[in-house]
Amino acid sequence: MIRPLLAMTVLCLGLSAACGRADDEPIDDAPIAEETIPFVADSVIEREIQTRLEADPRLDVEGVEIDVRSADQEVSLVGQVPSRLEWSIAREIALSAPGVKSVYLDSIVVLSEQQGGPTGAVAPPQT
Repeated sequence: MIRPLLAMTVLCLGLSAACGRADDEPIDDAPIAEETIPFVADSVIEREIQTRLEADPRLDVEGVEIDVRSADQEVSLVGQVPSRLEWSIAREIALSAPGVKSVYLDSIVVLSEQQGGPTGAVAPPQT
């Protein structure tokens, strides 16, 4: 008889949130960790992305003209690229930079689309 009582006591001590708690009391669990983005100054983000864009061998340096702007770790790419492939690469590069929360490409003109492409002059916005 002592062993079952001892086992029940140990169980209640181990599960103290469930034992001896009124149903209307909140459970005081540890907070769930949120994914945090490290703070990086906007000027650092701009330089980092511009350096990565210029160094990436997949981008045609002659055909890509991109200006990087960052405010509150949200990046906007402005300029022109020869095709949707370069547009996609620029997006990938910007998203991979440290400290970036989101990337907007709605001001990137895709030249191949201007010259008879199906969707018009501006690539769709991305976050």
